[in-house]
Amino acid sequence: MQNSTKRDYQIKRTELFDGDVHLQQLSNHHCPMMARSCCCIKSACGCDSYCDVASTIQVEGELAGLYWYSIDQAFLLSQYSTFSLSFVQANIKLEKYSGLQIYFHEQTQEEKFQRKYRNELDRFLSKGNLTVREDGCVVEQIHLNNLSQEENQDLDCENDLNVSY
Repeated sequence: MQNSTKRDYQIKRTELFDGDVHLQQLSNHHCPMMARSCCCIKSACGCDSYCDVASTIQVEGELAGLYWYSIDQAFLLSQYSTFSLSFVQANIKLEKYSGLQIYFHEQTQEEKFQRKYRNELDRFLSKGNLTVREDGCVVEQIHLNNLSQEENQDLDCENDLNVSY
């Protein structure tokens, strides 16, 4: 959930469906430009903000192929904040590598390698967005398809500024 307004919102109860949630936590202090405030459920957030609410996510079941979750405790969604919950049970391991797709030419050229990630999962992961961070800053947001256990998907990102030829 994102609040990109100048108002705080008091949420009394909410329901989440798998596919509407982020796969990794997003905290608002990962890059200087985004450092304004953070969510207010300390147990569900990786931030250092003070929070007096200890919330839990309850699994309500499956509804027409969608997994249904609820949060019954009230919480505050601060202004300019992103509230993400890390309740996906799959362990995701990303291996970074650089890739190059080049066609031979009779001229000298300078290019950058592409940043790529190879993932490894220990259980099924439904499709959705994956936010990749390096050194505390968001590098890329990638869309994943449904992945079964031990199925790999190479994730293509933008050019790698550190590797060139």
